[in-house]
Amino acid sequence: MIFPLRLLFTSIVILISVYLIPGLYTDNLLTALGASVIIALVITLVKPFFLIIIHQKISLKIYGFTMLVSCVFMIYLASILFKGFVINHFFAAFGLGVIVTGLSVVMTSMIPSE
Repeated sequence: MIFPLRLLFTSIVILISVYLIPGLYTDNLLTALGASVIIALVITLVKPFFLIIIHQKISLKIYGFTMLVSCVFMIYLASILFKGFVINHFFAAFGLGVIVTGLSVVMTSMIPSE
C-alpha cells in the first residue's frame, strides 16, 4: 500500500515542479506520470540498498548527499527514457531532486510502515 501512495505523491510533486522550476518541461500528463513511475521505482528499489550498505559506514550528512545525488541521477534517467520529459540543465534536475528527496523524507515519516 505504501508504494502506490509514494508513486502518487511523487507524480504530484513532479507535476507541480515542472511548472515551478525553470528548465523542466513535459509534453503532457502521461509523460510526467511515466517519468514519476521510473523515479519512484528506482527510489524505492535503491533506497534500501543505501540504507543497508552505505549508512552503516558513513555519516548521516554524506548519506543524505548520496541519496540526493542518486535522486538527481534517477531524474536524468527518466528524462532519457521519456522523450517528452526534458531537463535543460543540471540545476533544474538538482532542484527537482532536492524537492523529491525532501518531500519523500516527510512522506515516509508521516505514513506508517506496513
